[in-house]
Amino acid sequence: MTRFETVGHPGCHIWRLLAPLLFVLLAASCTPLNEEGSSILRGDQAFAAGNLEEALAEYRLALRQGASDAEIYARVAHTYVALKRIDEAREHYRLAVAQDSSFTDQALSDFVRLAREENRIGDRPGMASAVETALEFRAGISLEDLVLPLAQHYSDLGEYGRALPFYQKALSGLDPDSLPRVLFEAAVAYDELGDCESAVIYYEDYRERLPRQRRTEVHWRLGHCAFELAEAR
Repeated sequence: MTRFETVGHPGCHIWRLLAPLLFVLLAASCTPLNEEGSSILRGDQAFAAGNLEEALAEYRLALRQGASDAEIYARVAHTYVALKRIDEAREHYRLAVAQDSSFTDQALSDFVRLAREENRIGDRPGMASAVETALEFRAGISLEDLVLPLAQHYSDLGEYGRALPFYQKALSGLDPDSLPRVLFEAAVAYDELGDCESAVIYYEDYRERLPRQRRTEVHWRLGHCAFELAEAR
């Protein structure tokens, strides 16, 4: 069984982003800022005030003025995540991580947090995109609360091969009340992929958990799989 890691706490990386700002604020009264520093400071102030578009404009101005270190790329990426612009966030986190791999933890934290928010509001495509991006930065992260929504999302799209690993992980941690429905969904995924041998196992487990009057559909699917298996012999 694959060991899933836990997403690291982003606090140390947030501190790394804020520490230069605190230094700038303390030194501003006696040290003039260069153009990039002024733009970054204005961006930080706008972000703190919740003016995300303004913050992004200032950070991007700093890039045009010549700033190119990992911290500015991470600021831009973090702001794009807050705006739910995943593609741009991914691009800028790649640039940050290329210079300083320790920003991987911040990228993971941002994208997993966004995935959970998208799932909470029912935006499964947005959730899946955020998870896929998080997995790009580190495979095997802990996503126990998202595995079933991901499985159902890919299944709804007809991408059963992508759905199955998430169904398998979901089944290992479900409460008994949710188990029958997910057993059936996993069986259908196997069935649609042409793996009737595996599908039959899940269909039969599902059938045993149903009252007799509700077994019509699963009986039909079992019969279909039995026919397919007989034809294959």
